[in-house]
Amino acid sequence: RERGLKLKRVFNPSFLNVWAQHWTECQTTMDRVASDALSIRYEAMLEQQAVEMARIFAWLNVRSDRELCEDCVKQATFKKMTGRDTGDPRPLEKIRRGVAGDWRNFFTLSDGKVFHEKAGENLIKLGYEADDRWLDQLPSELALQQT
Repeated sequence: RERGLKLKRVFNPSFLNVWAQHWTECQTTMDRVASDALSIRYEAMLEQQAVEMARIFAWLNVRSDRELCEDCVKQATFKKMTGRDTGDPRPLEKIRRGVAGDWRNFFTLSDGKVFHEKAGENLIKLGYEADDRWLDQLPSELALQQT
């Protein structure tokens, strides 16, 4: 948490391997039980939070109305949860920036290759990436700085 600390890498390969495997297993399980599960995408929550809250309440068979959904959204803003504005880059925080797709900013090329080997098919299938060319945009090392 030292101010000015520069990070060249966030993950180590063994952790990333396990994380990719767990993520893939979770996605595979969701595919198997899709009729009994509710899938919520972070991107959708950012774009239409009240609509997504209504979907969650409906799936849970819980009474809700527009006012309740909007109140839930107001009570769970990024600012309220973190004390920061959306997009505030603090790489060592447990909650990153509240920006869709920000995960890419924490991968080096070698990290991306490890993750892609285990989970790349799911990244593409779920629409997070169009193809494996996402790896071409990753740097050899990061330049994250703790502020």
